[in-house]
Parts: sequence; structure tokens; C-alpha cells
Amino acid sequence: MQLNLTETEYSHLNEQLSAATHGIAALASVGATIAMVNLAQTPLHRFAALIFGLALIILYSASTTFHSSILRSSADHYKLLTMPVSLS
Repeated sequence: MQLNLTETEYSHLNEQLSAATHGIAALASVGATIAMVNLAQTPLHRFAALIFGLALIILYSASTTFHSSILRSSADHYKLLTMPVSLS
């Protein structure tokens, strides 16, 4: 089966799939971090597992945010950048 997608449609689909899969990986990283920390046998190993797990969570969360933000149009980005901020 061959999909006949334009370059724009392919790019949009690719970004949607990347955002979804990286979001799933971020959630899986939370569980993996908990498991690694619980399975570690020494305090040093627990600390190393925690740092590694947090790095995975941050990495996949940032990637999900990046791929999700690309899906917005330029007009949406402009609205976000020029939105008035109330400090009260």
C-alpha cells in the first residue's frame, strides 16, 4: 500500500507521530525511572538511576513539546508572542 501524500501532508503527519510517540516514551520513562530506582541496590546506584531516569523524562518531554509546537501555524505563534501579560 502506498500513500500519496504531499510534502506538507507528510511533514504534518510525521510531526504528529513524533509528538505522540515521544509523549508515550516520556510516560514510559516515568515508570522505568521508578523501577530502576527500586531495583538499585546501593545508594550510589539509586542516585545514578534517578539522574538517568530524570534525563529521559526531560528529553522526551522536551521533544514532545518541540514536535507539538511545530504543528501550530505561524499565526498562532505570533498570537502567543504578542499576547498581553497581566502582572496583577
